[in-house]
Amino acid sequence: MCPIDRPGTAGAARAAMTNQTFSEKMLMPVKMFLARRMRDCKSTVPVLGEMLDRKLPLRERISIRLHLFTCKYCTLYLEQIKFLRQAMRRQAENAESLPDQLRPEIKQRLKEILRERVDAAEK
Repeated sequence: MCPIDRPGTAGAARAAMTNQTFSEKMLMPVKMFLARRMRDCKSTVPVLGEMLDRKLPLRERISIRLHLFTCKYCTLYLEQIKFLRQAMRRQAENAESLPDQLRPEIKQRLKEILRERVDAAEK
């Protein structure tokens, strides 16, 4: 559950606004309004993977896009899913040409990249 979904976090959101640019400060009330009225993370996360596999109905696409606009955690999760899909495709294409000793190195590098992305998104 993202912090915006939890009741009583308006004070935390206001405190976070002090480190934001003017345009981000202007969007915060809109994001808070949408977050209270739109779908929550629990119902969005299962659909994010499906969204990449098939075309969703217009109403559902709009609902998900609005949620992604308000929730940086689901946006980060979607980026991770996309990254993993691309990495798996590349890995499948190159799997036969790689020696067995490189595979653990690739796995370690993927973990490092994901950690870097999570750390960057939390800042």
